[in-house]
Amino acid sequence: MGIYQHYGCNDDGSINLYEIFTHKEYKCYSANKYQGKKGEMWLVRLAPPPFEMGDLYITITTPYIIYNTKQKDWEDYFEKTLPKVGKNPPILAYNELMKYGLIPDYWNEYIFQAYSNHTDIVIFLYGIPDKSEDLPHFNPDTCIDLSKIQSKEEKKKAIKKFMKKRKKKK
Repeated sequence: MGIYQHYGCNDDGSINLYEIFTHKEYKCYSANKYQGKKGEMWLVRLAPPPFEMGDLYITITTPYIIYNTKQKDWEDYFEKTLPKVGKNPPILAYNELMKYGLIPDYWNEYIFQAYSNHTDIVIFLYGIPDKSEDLPHFNPDTCIDLSKIQSKEEKKKAIKKFMKKRKKKK
């Protein structure tokens, strides 16, 4: 998974996606045919060109389009969040974060809290994980506050606190 900015569509039906952290541009084919619009921020998983044929990557998940964010917001997010992962160099921390998050179900929790709308080929999100107040479905009584996770100890505390709240609700 990665955070990408849509850089426009090509005549051949492919899309140019710019990965915010790595500063790499990928020419992609959208497996579900969603073409998107230039400037959109995407959370999506890319697969490399099959059988090393050409340079056309494939989006293998339904694109999550993230509103109310810009490239700078995500750069700031990575700058603040990657040290919390505890891996070096930063590219290893980025890969770990995008695959596993800071806690189990980090990205699922983010998607739940940020969900805005959907169609049959795209899901719309709103906001970034470290700004809970901007996430449309964040509720401090029922959700993990992703913005408060700073260290391994705080990760454990956040999970324990959430589990206690969940038990009380039952």
